[in-house]
Amino acid sequence: MTSQVFLWVLCTLAHGGPIACPSNSACCSETWDTIEEKDVKYGDADFNGQPTELLMDLYRPCASHPLPVVIYVHGSGFTPLVNKNNEKTVRVSRQWAQRGFLVASIDYRKYGMRDMPRAFTHPVQDTLMAIRYLVANCETLGCDPHNIALHGCSSGGMVVSHAVIQDFVQDTPGPGIYGSYPANITVGISMAGGLIALFPPNKTAEEIPPYLSVHYREDPSVQYSLSVTTEAVLQELGATSHELMTLEGNGHCPDDLLAVAGQWNSNLMNDFAAYLMQHMTLPHCNVEVATKPECPSTTSSSSSTSSSTSSSTSNRDQASMSRSTMSRHFLMLAVSI
Repeated sequence: MTSQVFLWVLCTLAHGGPIACPSNSACCSETWDTIEEKDVKYGDADFNGQPTELLMDLYRPCASHPLPVVIYVHGSGFTPLVNKNNEKTVRVSRQWAQRGFLVASIDYRKYGMRDMPRAFTHPVQDTLMAIRYLVANCETLGCDPHNIALHGCSSGGMVVSHAVIQDFVQDTPGPGIYGSYPANITVGISMAGGLIALFPPNKTAEEIPPYLSVHYREDPSVQYSLSVTTEAVLQELGATSHELMTLEGNGHCPDDLLAVAGQWNSNLMNDFAAYLMQHMTLPHCNVEVATKPECPSTTSSSSSTSSSTSSSTSNRDQASMSRSTMSRHFLMLAVSI
């Protein structure tokens, strides 16, 4: 991949710009020891008339603090050909866990882009169900139910965008046994996502949490204009905390997390971590890397594995920041995912 020039397009006056991720912070390196648990059931749903189990993989750092949560929604083109087990999804999930977050990498119902509206509504509802499951079980999992971020890529980024900005009616057989628990979102990070005109936004500005959009200007799969018009919608609604990070080039997520020669780009993950530090309560980020605990020495079982591999990092150039005036018209966009 050619070197990229990164340009922040700030669409809010609430912040003076992105903050730096302290190099000695436990949130800004990938050195936490982690334990992985596969295929944890978080709900039941109807899929084409058949009952189906909704599953997630959990990536847990070995830490004593209440774990903030990142729910990762992988890209798939809304088809079942890609799931939570693909290599890049696993790598992103491990990166977050190695920064001190409990990561829930979810599978969700996929029907293909042509099967509207459930192609969008059901994945969003599944994501909200995952939040409710985690909130209901935070005491057991050791997580913080008041600090839950969504992070998605491509079609997963669209799911995050709609979950953050839309209020979808639960038209499936119900949110399950965890329906009485809240599905509050603290922060949303959408890579190559955005809103589509089929679902006009129906949340108020006060209901929309902080939202970071990341998109290549010449993305060949999901049009960059989708993120631009989504920013315009947020401005029109009066939302006060939203930013668009524009990446120069023609890449598509999660390849923006990969730098030259396939090495992992931790600097971009640092930007994401810094954004969460701005908008979430993360006391563990103040812990220096050297003081973090390690996982106990145990034999891995078939459902749990230990991972303490540090990802290699590489530098990238970052351009200066500028502000841009966005169009306020929400357009119908042709999207190829």
